Formats: sequence, C-alpha cells, structure tokens
Amino acid sequence: MYKLIEKRKDRYGFYVWEKYFSYLVKSKKALLVVKNHQNEVLFTSEEMAINQYAIIEDQVIYTGPENNVTKIYNLNTKKEFVVDTYFYGLNKLPQYIKSSIYYHIFDFVPNNQFLYNLNTNQIIPLSIGEIKGSFGINNDTHIVTVKEGWIYSYSKIDFSLLWQKDIGEMTQYRWLFGTIERGNIRDIHEYKGDSVVVLTDIFIVRLNINTGDILYLQRLPRGLISISIIDNKAYGCYASSYMEVDLDNGEVINYIEMDKLEYQGEKYDAEMGLNRLYAGYLYHGMRLEGGVFAIGAINIETGIREWANVLGAHSVLEIQFHQNRMYIADSGRNLYIYEKSNTTL
Repeated sequence: MYKLIEKRKDRYGFYVWEKYFSYLVKSKKALLVVKNHQNEVLFTSEEMAINQYAIIEDQVIYTGPENNVTKIYNLNTKKEFVVDTYFYGLNKLPQYIKSSIYYHIFDFVPNNQFLYNLNTNQIIPLSIGEIKGSFGINNDTHIVTVKEGWIYSYSKIDFSLLWQKDIGEMTQYRWLFGTIERGNIRDIHEYKGDSVVVLTDIFIVRLNINTGDILYLQRLPRGLISISIIDNKAYGCYASSYMEVDLDNGEVINYIEMDKLEYQGEKYDAEMGLNRLYAGYLYHGMRLEGGVFAIGAINIETGIREWANVLGAHSVLEIQFHQNRMYIADSGRNLYIYEKSNTTL
C-alpha cells in the first residue's frame, strides 16, 4: 500500500497544501520553511520562534515572537506585507478563513474584531456583539462555534445569535465508579448544508443549522475521537473498535472489534487513535503492546485492516496526503514520508 521512502528528524508543525509543503525546524527554534512538491525551498522565515502560520493560495501568513504584528509573504511576487495586528487561529484553518477573508473574531479579544481581505490587504472593521467560543463551522450563511460543551450558531449577515444548545448536558454519560460526566465535544461537521453533526465522548448528534432543532441524538456502542465523512456515512476508530454511522438517521450500520494486528509473523494488541479517511481507507495511528507505535489502514468497504507499518517509540500526531504520498508526523518531531506501493500485511 505505502512504503517508507524518507524519515526527517527535527520537523514539526507540518502541513501539506495543494501546491506546497511546509514545516517548522525545532533546532532552528521554530524556523518556518516552505517548499514545493519538487522539494525546492521557496521561503524561509527570517524570524525564528514562529507561533502559528498558514498558506492560503500563494500567500504565507505567519506570526512570530512579536505579538502585535502578522506577516504575509506572497510566494509569486516574493513581496512581504506587514499587518499591524496579531492574527489568531491560523492553525485552525479553514474555519477562520473563508473565500480569502480572514475572520478575526475571538471572545478573548472582544474589542478587536475585524475581517481581513487577503487579496487586497485591507482590514474591514466590525462592530458586533459577543461571539462566544471558537469556530467549528464557517460556511456561506452561518458561523457555528463551540465552547465548554455548548454550541452557538450565528448569522453570517449580521453576526446575530440564531440559537444555542448545551450539548454537554444532553450527552451526559456514566463514567468510572458511577460518576456522571458532561459530554465533551470532540468533533463537529457541516452536513448536507442544512445541519450540524456533533461527536461527543459517546454520542453523535445532528441539529438543524437554522433552528438548532435536534434531528437525532444517538448513543454509540463505544466512544470515538473524530469522524470522517463521505456521502451520508461517518467513519471512525478508537482503541480496538471500528465504526460506521448513517448520518441521515444516526444508526450504527457497522461496528467491529478488530482482531490483533498481525505484523511480520507476530500478533499484537493494537489501540487505535488519530485517524484520517483517504481513497477508501481509514488510516490510523496505533499503540502496540510494548509501547511501540505504528500506522495502519482499514478498508472501509470490508472493515478489514489491510496494511500496517511500525514507526517507533512516538505516537502519531498527524496524517496527511498529497497525490501518491502520505506524510506522518509523530510526537518525537519526526516526519515520515511514504510513497504508494503494492505492499500489504
């Protein structure tokens, strides 16, 4: 399926974009490097200690050690523009940027709300009420935010509050020793343009995006940490469980307790974690017995794990894809680059 072609140390904060590849270098105290997919260096930040960054179309947007400015570098013109304010939320794209407009709307800086046009480099001041929480969804008509188990839906026309729901209260569950815990929001997705799908510790909830009406609230057979969506199905895995959910009605249509991982003639207990859906497979990080970490792939048509590869002593933090390559980042600041192949278990 994939074979390892390169391992780079001292790399973190990496992203794979359509035209570019970027990362921070730890030994250089968070120096930002941007390359094209031919591995040519296109940009290296003069500053170290880069706090956060993003690439939108051909523009590198980043904040450095000075907390009062943001720099925007155009990879085509090779010109840099300095904005006299700090852009938050760059590491949470695409929620805070929509159609080349950056939304500087944060409840911890309520007196400094504005829009920024990345095409014209113009600030558009806003005079609106409080927007609670962090962005979960930012579409053409709504901004949906999340904070401490609550969901808030705002109109894109005048930023007025349309509805709010205490999802944490709705999705309480009994934990160890009989304690009752509030549900934590783990993932949120727009669905079919008219609704919001929310994943909590052990529930999946669908709400009308205009009214907040509950369309269903379904308890899952086991918790998930995230879901990936294709058409009307959500896919996820956690610990030893793999699951598929029909998002139209919340019904669990496939639930599998995975067998032990068979790898190079040995069998291992494997706990699945972070996962990404790509080209018909749910790729996932695993912790194997003995403290070794690996990457695996489940065929979503069959629910069978068809491929795995051992990484090392650090857990998987990110999985990204571009064309025939897969990129894995781990907690030891290692970057693994895989290329498509015919390898299997």
